[in-house]
Formats: sequence, structure tokens, C-alpha cells
Amino acid sequence: MLLTSRLPTFAMVLLLYPGLLPAAGQTTPFGSPVSGTPDGTVPAWGGGLERIPEGYEPGELHVSPFPDDEPLMVITADRVSDLEDGLTVGQLALFDAYPETFRMNVFPSRRTH
Repeated sequence: MLLTSRLPTFAMVLLLYPGLLPAAGQTTPFGSPVSGTPDGTVPAWGGGLERIPEGYEPGELHVSPFPDDEPLMVITADRVSDLEDGLTVGQLALFDAYPETFRMNVFPSRRTH
């Protein structure tokens, strides 16, 4: 019996194509690139949160680590046509279904995980 027949498929793929994995240190523990986007809209990852947010209680809903942040903009149905290239099909559907009440607050991008 071949050794490869006992390996999980993912492990076999990695053995056959080792270049599929990025080099160590190039991704976060969640698999996203450490580097930010070239235009700076997504900053480089710096290791995540440095401290537990004030008010956090284990087993409870997570609290915002940035409670004082103000939205950079609020997207409403009136502005969707200007911004639709950056929205998903699902987001556009929500604006279409609830044009009077659905809105999206856009906050500064942070890499907390």
C-alpha cells in the first residue's frame, strides 16, 4: 500500500506542491497577508489587539475595542450608486430591499485578529 493513500488530501497536496503555502511570517494566524494593501486602506498586521478591551467579560458578547471611533462615512440607499463597485451583491440587495432604513457605517480599518 502506498504511503500517500493514508495521508489526508490536504497534506498530499502540500507535499506535491510545497510552493502553495506562503513563507513563514508572511501570513497572520488566520491566513491573511501580514502586509497591508498598497494604497493603505488595509493596514499591515501588527499582531492584533494588545490588551483586552475594557468591559469585556468572558462568555459575554464582545465589546468594541474602539468605542470612541466615529464612522468615516455612512452609506445610505441614496449613495449606493456612487459606491456599488465596492459593495457585495448581498449588501446591494439589502439597500434594495430596505432603502429607507438600511445603512452601513464605515469605520477605519484595523487588523485586530
